Amino acid sequence: MSRHPRYPAYRDSGIAWLGAIPAGWGVKRLKYHAGITFSNVDKHSIEGELSIYLCNYVDVYKNDFINASIEFMQATASADEIARFALRRGDVIITKDSESWQDIAIPAYVEADLDGVLCGYHLALIRRNSNRLDGRYLFRALQSNVINYQFATAATGITRYGLGKNAIDNGLIPLPPLPEQQAIAAYLDAATARIDALVAHKQQLIALLHERRTALISHAVTRGLDPSAPLRDSGIAWLGAIPAGWGVKRLKYVAVGLLQYGANEVADSDDPDNPRYIRITDIDESGALREDTFRTLDKVVAKPYMLDDGDLLFARSGATVGKQFSIDES
Repeated sequence: MSRHPRYPAYRDSGIAWLGAIPAGWGVKRLKYHAGITFSNVDKHSIEGELSIYLCNYVDVYKNDFINASIEFMQATASADEIARFALRRGDVIITKDSESWQDIAIPAYVEADLDGVLCGYHLALIRRNSNRLDGRYLFRALQSNVINYQFATAATGITRYGLGKNAIDNGLIPLPPLPEQQAIAAYLDAATARIDALVAHKQQLIALLHERRTALISHAVTRGLDPSAPLRDSGIAWLGAIPAGWGVKRLKYVAVGLLQYGANEVADSDDPDNPRYIRITDIDESGALREDTFRTLDKVVAKPYMLDDGDLLFARSGATVGKQFSIDES
């Protein structure tokens, strides 16, 4: 149940996906309350142009708020481009091109005038009419799944999606009176800040628990479970002391058979009647198999690579080198 108080009266917005809205609100097309321009300023530096900083796609995608704390890319632009695309307080920038329609119309809010910082390519700059539309309210409205979905579904393309200016111009925004827009924006700023602080605290706790988990495993496999056990020098600098009764062996002397590289096949089948094809990307951060990446190999192709209970998979290259997974058929 919502904790927000209900308005005295509601009316049908006339838009199926929006439903009822408070009686004093309107629903307006964005073009009637803001100017929308597509930036053509790219990351290249051209001799004779003026030096500027560029607010790029990634800056918008990764930041809710655009401000001077961001390390913007250096580039050049003409005087006309600077006049058109310099960022001003209250501007909202959205992504208009992406490889995924789910990344279309991701918004960011410009918190202050940023002289010399321009809106970059693949982005749309929305400059609102300050007498009708509050920039922070527009930013929050575009963050709403309900409102954002109309832009995502308007994007066209097959391998890369693009949002046309007409689709943004005609996007529908529920519009309370300006003072109420400002009150809603202030409320959401405070509420989301509290949630963000809780998330940051939880992430810090998770990081500490991961460190504790790693330390626990490392201690158990190098010192054992008996804290009073006598130790001896292992003779290996990075390993240090180990329990006196322990040895240190090369893996090839304790493994059964030769170490074997895994299959190098295209993962294009999910036929459950075939053996599962385990790739390093199928193993999540906790060491468990992900079900959303389930793939299989033809039985004939898979035969030389079949796994037994107790086998250990080990990433041998790339950013995940050392990542492991143990086969447990129990």
